[in-house]
Amino acid sequence: MAGLVGGRFLINFLFSSRNNRSHNAAERKINAMITNITCQPVPGTDQAGEPEFLNKNGVAAMLSISRRSVDSMLARGELPHIRLSKRCIRFPRKAVLEALAARTICNR
Repeated sequence: MAGLVGGRFLINFLFSSRNNRSHNAAERKINAMITNITCQPVPGTDQAGEPEFLNKNGVAAMLSISRRSVDSMLARGELPHIRLSKRCIRFPRKAVLEALAARTICNR
């Protein structure tokens, strides 16, 4: 939203030396453009905007662990994954979270 406010300031500044009619026409065009903007989901993401599939770095960042720890968990079979090629592995985000939730121990 700050970008829109800054943009409006810039438009006001640019058209301040022109007559009021040009300024009002430009402002109407900008308002029409702003109201016509719709938020479309990005392909490959869920409704929250999170990616459906993560690479090793994404899993490591999501879990706050090192990439080497992800490799170790992968070797032990603790993380669900899809191997696209010998070197290309993707992890379904929801499946990783479910797998970790299933092995979580709560002492209450």
